[in-house]
Amino acid sequence: LYRGEDPKKDQSYMLFALTQKQLSKTLFPLGNMDKTKVKEIARNNQLVSANSKESQDVCFICPPETTQSYLLSKFGEKNGEIIDYKTGKVLGIHKGAFNFTIGQRKGIGIAASEPLYVISTDPDENKIYVGFKDLLSSQEFDVENVNWQQQEYADMQEFSAMTKIRYNSAAKEAIIIKTGKNSLHVKLKEPQFAITPGQAAVFYDMNNEYVLCGGWIK
Repeated sequence: LYRGEDPKKDQSYMLFALTQKQLSKTLFPLGNMDKTKVKEIARNNQLVSANSKESQDVCFICPPETTQSYLLSKFGEKNGEIIDYKTGKVLGIHKGAFNFTIGQRKGIGIAASEPLYVISTDPDENKIYVGFKDLLSSQEFDVENVNWQQQEYADMQEFSAMTKIRYNSAAKEAIIIKTGKNSLHVKLKEPQFAITPGQAAVFYDMNNEYVLCGGWIK
């Protein structure tokens, strides 16, 4: 599974969970083109998509609905506590933990000496924990339910890889240590911001050209 030609539109991070059997029956006809070329072909063939706008939100949510209004319609408004991550002190009230993600700064609504960020969330208890930005930097994390694209790496106890922790982040160098058949411990060369449980971590060869494996951050 190689990266797409256009780094801004590369979907390999999202496709890591495909098996080699699935990939063997899959074609990516746009993989060697950038978006400008694709738009040009669409215009030359008078396709409606030639003038379509970029999708910036969840694909099945259409304006005027927003992600927040969609979630509110599904889960309803439910007050919960905003808690200081370090002290455990209750700082305020929010309207639903589902409105917040780790690393989020906007929407907390509490004044402090420095901007507050969401450090962690507890959806079961409907609580969010906040603190200053320095609490969000880390270099190590664990990954589970790993899907191996390159089987030879599954047999290694340790290897180096370029690592992506979210779709729009740059891949960073890391040491990958196997802790189980389909579980890994990751040691990044440099600290990264807001490594988030539930997000995918995808590992590429050291030339950052193709996927070695990927899994879910614990």
